[in-house]
Amino acid sequence: VVDGRVFVGTGDTGFSFSQVLRAESNAHLGLVRGLSWGTIYAFDAKTGKPLWTYGTRGENMPSECYAAKTLFFGNGDGHIYALDPATGALRWKTPIGGFDSMSSCTIDHGKVIAGFTDPNNLAAVDLHGGRLAWRATFPNVANTGMGDNSPTVDPANHEIIQVAVADARSDDGKSTVNTAVLGVDALTGAVEWKTLLGRGAT
Repeated sequence: VVDGRVFVGTGDTGFSFSQVLRAESNAHLGLVRGLSWGTIYAFDAKTGKPLWTYGTRGENMPSECYAAKTLFFGNGDGHIYALDPATGALRWKTPIGGFDSMSSCTIDHGKVIAGFTDPNNLAAVDLHGGRLAWRATFPNVANTGMGDNSPTVDPANHEIIQVAVADARSDDGKSTVNTAVLGVDALTGAVEWKTLLGRGAT
């Protein structure tokens, strides 16, 4: 809720049949999550009156973030978007690749940061203009890993904290994964530390 407006994103977790075929052929780049078009809605905070809508290919399940009088969000078509919060007009969109499933964006040091899947990575783009500032990748992230988890800012240490499911394996017919917590330099995207929380059943 910003400046008397409520912003809401809609979408679903599905993949269209064409996207399922693409995934099965291992052509992961360009996967779009969401069975149909997603939408960002703006409402009047006092009356609930609809103010504008902005449609996107793919879902908009992640929550939006706001800074510099701009509304930002990552989504299922693999982009980070910047909209005018008063009109819904597109200011810019930056292709990241893969899809942002449910990783709500955060703002730090003039950058919009969100997680994406296929490939799994944490991406940061500049608030003004949307230039890709850095991309952090991690080995052995499993399943939708980065795109399902929202990054958290630790402003005192200039770090982004990210959680991911990692190191999937099958031993004696039992499928297990670990959970990794990662500290990422907010200015450069360099991974500073990684802590494994423990292996458990998938």
